[in-house]
Amino acid sequence: MLYWAAWLAPFSIFLMPSEHGEFAEIGWMTLVAVMAIRPLADTLPDLRILRTLTSLRREFGIFAGMMLIAHFAGWMIDRGVSIFNIFSQSFYWSFDGIFLWGLLGVFLAIIVLMTSNVFAMKLLKRKWKTVQSLSYLLLIFGGIHIMLVGEESGLAGLLIVGILWILAKLKIQIKTPKTLKSPTN
Repeated sequence: MLYWAAWLAPFSIFLMPSEHGEFAEIGWMTLVAVMAIRPLADTLPDLRILRTLTSLRREFGIFAGMMLIAHFAGWMIDRGVSIFNIFSQSFYWSFDGIFLWGLLGVFLAIIVLMTSNVFAMKLLKRKWKTVQSLSYLLLIFGGIHIMLVGEESGLAGLLIVGILWILAKLKIQIKTPKTLKSPTN
């Protein structure tokens, strides 16, 4: 059920395209959470809830990708911009502008979403993980796009995931204190 909700909920952008900024914010926060959950679970191994959340990464990842694509669609509808305009006007493809980084993120989101299923896993075999690792580039491009828009959450998200990723790669584990049982008299 969560899998299908992740695919379908973002289509509500067509009912309220002016809310594209909200879709972007929700998509970004969800993407950061999805990318942070595995290294966080590795760093805090005693928190079992993190392992449960790790098992739901696919569903939340699909939701994040769909929300980011919905943001793009809503932005185009709200601004009256066609996909033809985006591919034909050079200012959308400038490295010093905000659009290129968002567009690169959308393209990566589409690729990752198209391969977020069992059929793609079987078809791609060992290469499936490589394709899914494009999510890290999506995170980086999204972070750059958000920073260029002037919001701090882009840098914050990149730092959170980056620090957790480094801690997990260094195999640093933080043990949570065990609850002491009070002695009964």
